[in-house]
Amino acid sequence: MKQTSTILYLLLISICFCSCGRDLYVPNTANLLVLEEKNDLKANLSINAIQVAYSPRNNIGLKGDFGYVRSRNDGERNLNIGTIGLGYYRSKKISPLFKNSEINMRRPQIPSIGFDIFANVSYGKLNTNSGEAFQPGTFGQIPLTSSFRADLYKPNLSTQVFWKSKTFTVNFGVRYSFLHYFNAVAFGEFTDLELENAAELIRNSPAGHFEYDLKVSNGNNQIASFIALSWNQKSTLLKDNNSSITFGLDVNISNFYADKKYKSSAEKEKPTKSKKSKKRRKRKR
Repeated sequence: MKQTSTILYLLLISICFCSCGRDLYVPNTANLLVLEEKNDLKANLSINAIQVAYSPRNNIGLKGDFGYVRSRNDGERNLNIGTIGLGYYRSKKISPLFKNSEINMRRPQIPSIGFDIFANVSYGKLNTNSGEAFQPGTFGQIPLTSSFRADLYKPNLSTQVFWKSKTFTVNFGVRYSFLHYFNAVAFGEFTDLELENAAELIRNSPAGHFEYDLKVSNGNNQIASFIALSWNQKSTLLKDNNSSITFGLDVNISNFYADKKYKSSAEKEKPTKSKKSKKRRKRKR
């Protein structure tokens, strides 16, 4: 299992650092934290996002996150975006994939499969800058620069399926989003195609499109490292496929708290037992 997870990690890295796309969008990473029971509280700390998930009651979940996405290819695109969501989840315990294998690790995960579906609202700010381009001038070449800035409102419906072994978790998610651009400002030198793309996006907002997410994590039931890839579907308004990558740590806060509570209660019992043993020794004497 460890070799399999390492191979998948390396494969994802090789794919993710080949980000592509030239139009006015870059996908943010979806919140793929897994909720399985009441009072589950989990957090995700990555290089460009903070995500949390909480279950106030069985099968009902709340999620929230804030992320920063930066993509460089044929220019630069930056997106600051925050998301909140309410949804429904289900999970089921399953038998280990390799029943006879012994995993020598502390706090293994409980193998399970499941899904969730969430209604989300996202709001962010998009800023794009063109790559280096030049045109001939009187005293040499003149640089052509352009910038497009807009507020982005993105209600979306997201769903994911997951499979979890004792050490390894795979999540695959799909989002259907409506991109609504407003308060847009453009300045600098633009090509006719870039101007057409920007005008079409604003004119046809909100624009519906699909986004996809894949996440692979490896760890125990308290903390796990992960790599996540997000990409969007090429559509009429979004001329190219775009992708983004992030990696970091998943933290199961509720399991940390339960483990700490168990340790503290165990430590409290030890002095009580030692005092009783001392009293018994004195009586014997």
